[in-house]
Amino acid sequence: MKRGELPRRINRSLKKMAKLNLLTVLNENVTKPITRFFRNDIIELQRNKTKAEYHYCSNYRVTRDTEKCKKASKHTVKCIEFSCREYSPNKPTLRDQLKEFTMKHNPSEDMVKDLLSIMKDNGLELSNSSGSSNDSASSSISLSSEGSFCAPPTYHNFDVIPMSVGRYLSFGIKRSVTNYLQRFVDDSNHWYMKTLFMDMAFYVVKSEKAKEGTGQLPHYLIILGKLSIQLDEPFVIGVYQGAFPTPTIANEILRPLVDEMKELENRKFEIESRAYLLSIRAVLCDPIANSLITCTALPNSQYGCSKCNQKGQLQFNEGITSFPPTANLATLRTDDDFVYGLINGHHVGVPVLGELNLDLKSQFMIDYKYVVCEGIMKRLMNLWMTGKLDYRLNKQSLQKISSKMVAMAKYCPREFRQKPKPLEELDRWDAYDWRQFLLYYSPIVLKKHMSHKYYVHFLYLHLAMRILISGEIFVECNTFVAGQLLNTFVADFSNLYGSQLIDYNVHNLLHSRRLT
Repeated sequence: MKRGELPRRINRSLKKMAKLNLLTVLNENVTKPITRFFRNDIIELQRNKTKAEYHYCSNYRVTRDTEKCKKASKHTVKCIEFSCREYSPNKPTLRDQLKEFTMKHNPSEDMVKDLLSIMKDNGLELSNSSGSSNDSASSSISLSSEGSFCAPPTYHNFDVIPMSVGRYLSFGIKRSVTNYLQRFVDDSNHWYMKTLFMDMAFYVVKSEKAKEGTGQLPHYLIILGKLSIQLDEPFVIGVYQGAFPTPTIANEILRPLVDEMKELENRKFEIESRAYLLSIRAVLCDPIANSLITCTALPNSQYGCSKCNQKGQLQFNEGITSFPPTANLATLRTDDDFVYGLINGHHVGVPVLGELNLDLKSQFMIDYKYVVCEGIMKRLMNLWMTGKLDYRLNKQSLQKISSKMVAMAKYCPREFRQKPKPLEELDRWDAYDWRQFLLYYSPIVLKKHMSHKYYVHFLYLHLAMRILISGEIFVECNTFVAGQLLNTFVADFSNLYGSQLIDYNVHNLLHSRRLT
């Protein structure tokens, strides 16, 4: 193969896929065609987006968020991202380039301060202290994911609180927020908000199976926070280490957090001579953590769905709980279910988070990386490799797919954090690998190696997830299109793979608006 031939083939494949008439596919297979969106409505959406970008200023994001908060007492958040953004260790960051610049040219301290001042005047937020020497000036600078400069975080102080079956390491909300803002706050007021809105994330990390004779290893509940300001970096609030013996153990774990948060919601605290109130905007969690902190049934139970009261059926042969391919007959859960504390098949206790100014249903979202990437995408791959003959890929096709993955790794963009891994290393794939395969690699490597109807069915999921994570362009149109694609995917999943395989993850696609 000549040099450069593979990139040209990949480009041709992408161009062919781009010619896929999405409107025709939707109108033929979806219950409600996309033609309901008139051309004028789409043009108006694009015009509003263009105005916002054209008149963009440094306080645009804060002003927009503030206006939304004034209009509605409760927040509706479509997407939260707590994982690190795309980056490559091969590409030096601006912080590394500045450090190399100071070491190479040995500039004076005044020159470094003037350089940082110029960056600050052009919209880059800097830390107040630039250091007393060239090395300290360069080493005290770091680049955040949004392009803002700040000092590196420090976590020196934390409290160890003993629990009944473990221990809780509390970094403290106020302490973490103070440390967070002191690295970012400056004399300007263009971003200042009297009330800070915080997103929280809860993740359960299970330890690997212990060897014989070593006993059972503990699990972890990690609590993260992130403020909705320009510096878009998460910080650690607390870490629990221990076991989860009862469904209501999270009430004991979260008691220190709830007591501190109740005080911060009602009483102002000062940072750099500025007074703040703190409010929780939304909560992101994986399915297991969502069940623990809300005191509800686990996802694999019959009433495990946190969005509707659809009852599942236990599939003993498959080892899962299956759900119907549609949620039309189910009743959606409301925030009042947690207010009244009804103990039924879904609610197993009264969550301590209910004491906060927080809606335990509408302000909670399930992380799509666990449901879609590690859940559905991983299950589909297992079906294609070890499932029935109707959809199982033969050994030759799997080898070709793996070879394409290896070949594409040579041309992987440097913005991607990891290069694609072959199928032989499938047991080493993490959530990021499954995400990259679903969003980028799969349409190319799967084409011509699987049946056409199964390939088109998979494209429904691929296109829907690409639409949902595409941002705020054409929000109304995108939400409708993605919802119809996912509804079609779930309905056809029952016909192609069997209704007994529609587990909690596939069922949650019907509630895609609450996935992030």
